[in-house]
Amino acid sequence: MKILILSTQKSESKLLMNGISTQGYEFLDNPFKIDEYQNNWFKFENYFKTNKFVVKMTTLHKPNDIPNYLVFISQFIRQFDKIILLDKIIEDSDIQKVKNHKDTLKKISELTDNPIIFCEKLFSKDTMEQFEVINKLELDLDSFSLQEYLDPSKNSSVI
Repeated sequence: MKILILSTQKSESKLLMNGISTQGYEFLDNPFKIDEYQNNWFKFENYFKTNKFVVKMTTLHKPNDIPNYLVFISQFIRQFDKIILLDKIIEDSDIQKVKNHKDTLKKISELTDNPIIFCEKLFSKDTMEQFEVINKLELDLDSFSLQEYLDPSKNSSVI
């Protein structure tokens, strides 16, 4: 399974990517911050040894030479079997910057017909709520192991 995590900033997406990678998935974090990926975004599977990988990107990140983010992302996401859109309900930083990321994620949700998952629910201390969210992701992995990895009582960096 080829998984893309698109997230707003500070939504703990790296922790989700790492949790998925512990189950045999190769991973790549924010690829367009690395020159190697700038012009080769249309064949991402070539960067991995298997078809079992997860790529994490923050909204609005794209190759430098691509002018329109939404046109780019609508083409880029076609390379993936599963798209996870991750956001944070509460945000306390620069309001306009946060709003741009949230609005973009909402447009992608509408474009792809994928729901937005909120990190407060994915990393919930309510284990039943957390497990429901993980199961709804429908990933090809052990949901119990992922839940244990994402458990906020075991991982102090979560929310």
